[in-house]
Amino acid sequence: MRVLYLWNTAGALTPVADWLVENGHQAKILMSSRYDVFGSTSMSRTARMVYSRGEYYKAMVSELLTYQPTHIHVNQSLQSLVLARLLHPRTPIVFQYHGVEVRYRDRVHHEMVLADKVIVSTPDLERYGEWYDRPVDKMFYYRGGRIKKTALMLYAPFFMKDLRKAAKEWCRERGIELRILDREKGEGVPYRDMPEFLSKFEYYLDFKGYGDTRAISRLAVEALACGCRVVSDTDSNHVIETYRFARPEMYFDLYHSMRRPSVSIRRELAVLVGLAKWATRRLVVSSKNLPLIEK
Repeated sequence: MRVLYLWNTAGALTPVADWLVENGHQAKILMSSRYDVFGSTSMSRTARMVYSRGEYYKAMVSELLTYQPTHIHVNQSLQSLVLARLLHPRTPIVFQYHGVEVRYRDRVHHEMVLADKVIVSTPDLERYGEWYDRPVDKMFYYRGGRIKKTALMLYAPFFMKDLRKAAKEWCRERGIELRILDREKGEGVPYRDMPEFLSKFEYYLDFKGYGDTRAISRLAVEALACGCRVVSDTDSNHVIETYRFARPEMYFDLYHSMRRPSVSIRRELAVLVGLAKWATRRLVVSSKNLPLIEK
């Protein structure tokens, strides 16, 4: 099996690509270093990192033509999906939605006809595709140095709501010391150091304003793996302490179950429409803050 990953939102597929290589298969992740500030993709032996948008698309064409993938896994980039189908009409393609790029849409994008399987990262998105949870890298099962009555929250400007005030109030009422990492200010922790860092806190506050108790973030899942107790703003009286962690093997099973697609006039027309949209800067996803969006 030779899987080509086009983009890697928040490093979600790094554990899958590494598992494939460890088990005798081949995998390659194409990603921009501009959107991998803390190294969640570049830490992988499978990563090919480029910088600018132009370099990314040039590298994507090169990989699609030379890597000869048996499967292609596209993450949230409609442009990548259109180009992958254009150059690989008979290769099975998975398209994955991760969150804000589709969470508040009425339906999936028209280009989904180009994918052989559409999957989603959280169960609240199942109206758009089948739920495949994000595996946790084995390094996150770490314990040590935990300080009671402490909490961590991550804030980034692309979250739907700024809930820092609510998080501070939640902690004040319970006598808990809160630390907020503010991505808007450039604050963060290198991904390799995150397990040790997370393990120092008793709570991780997953306050993002998603409005669904099933939608917890990837970092919240990693915090649970490190032994933190997770609290969601959707139900701040409920503390999550256990979780059924996904395994990379389920992605291998997904790829293995897929067969070569047949040639379809409908898909050929969708490729032409997608290319026309791309040329006129109308091939977009729903959030202006997401990478690789034409404005």
